[in-house]
Parts: sequence; C-alpha cells; structure tokens
Amino acid sequence: MLSAFSLLAILLTLVWLWVFLRNPDLRVEMSILSLCAFFLAPVIITVKGGDPSMIAERFSGLHFMDLLFVFSVAGIAGTFYHAVFGKHYHRLPKLKHEKPVDGTLAQIWLIRLFVGTLLFLWGIVFCVFAFDLTPAPAALATAIIMAVYIVVHRHDLFTDAILSALLMGVITYITAAIALMGSPYDFTGPLIVGSSFIGNIPTDILTWSVAFGLALGPLYEYVRRLAVV
Repeated sequence: MLSAFSLLAILLTLVWLWVFLRNPDLRVEMSILSLCAFFLAPVIITVKGGDPSMIAERFSGLHFMDLLFVFSVAGIAGTFYHAVFGKHYHRLPKLKHEKPVDGTLAQIWLIRLFVGTLLFLWGIVFCVFAFDLTPAPAALATAIIMAVYIVVHRHDLFTDAILSALLMGVITYITAAIALMGSPYDFTGPLIVGSSFIGNIPTDILTWSVAFGLALGPLYEYVRRLAVV
C-alpha cells in the first residue's frame, strides 16, 4: 500500500501531465522549472544541519517520491496561472531584425528563467544556514523576497504572484486530502519537518507549494518579457 505522501506525489504528477499536454507553449518552461527543482531537491532537503552524519542520514531517507513531489510542484507552480489565464499574455518574444540587440536579449529568456530558478533554490539553502530555518519556512522566506523584488519592478505581476501561491496551496491541499483518504498511512518524509497541521495535512507540504507558486509563478512572465521594449 502506498503512503499518503507517495499518492500525493503521483496525483500532483498527473496534474503536471494535464497542464503539460494541454499547453504546448508552456512545455519548455515546465521542463526547466521541474528539472532544476528535481536535481537540486537533495541539496535543499538535506542541507539542514551542518553535521555530516545528519546530512548523510537525511540524504539516505530521501526517496524518489520526494523528488517527484518537488518536480511536479515546481512545474505546476511556475505555469498553472498562465495555463488558466493565458489569454491575457502575449506570445513569446521573437527576434526582431530592426532591433537586433533587443531581439537577441529576448531570445535568452529561457536562460534567465533557468538562472532565476537556481537563485530561488539556492536562496532556500542560504536561508536555512543564515537563519537556522527548516527547509519549508526557508522556501517561503526566499519566495517572499523574490516576489517582492519582481513586483517592485513589475507591478502588474502582483496578481500573478498572489494567485499562483493561492492556486498551488489549494491544489496541494485538495490532492493531499484525496491521498490521505486513499492511504492508511500518514504523511512522512524529509520534506516534512514541522509538526503543525491544517486539517490533517502537514503545514510543511502546503508551505512548499505556496512558496513555489509565489516565487516561480511571476518569475516565468517576468523573465520572458524582461527584454521586450
């Protein structure tokens, strides 16, 4: 019998696939966001505590479902708002012959998305060490800083950031509740460090999702229009 967390990861992956298949224009972005999170997840999850033996213990407790959860949440968080309200956005910037410099800059928006995602993920690591936070609150603190920076430069992305965070919180809560009904086991895993709950859902799970939505939701639109004039 699968654990509740494993079922949650699978359900979120199905949501990821639904968004991916229905929105061909978002597939590249989803892939970048998800793969960055997938490969950096072991660092983020196991970084708490400088003791090598503690890090080794947490790393040994890391399972594929933990990586799958982070993979799916990152991809959904960064694109779900655009999948729902995409009619309000322009096509991706194209190379303009009359403005070669601007056009060339516009073509590297994917690199900016990659760098922005890495900054967010490494920001979590920094907050864990600098402020002695557990990973989930560190993710939320980093997301708030990143969202404030983006919104200061692009006031129109305030709604994007807030709704992306709320949508991710709601999606995760609903899927977690369904997973809990389908499994006799409680939520456990290295992603869940705190002991607080909302209903029967660990707060850490929701914190991860809200943080990813808050940071990665507006990041997608911010970097792809950054060089457009």
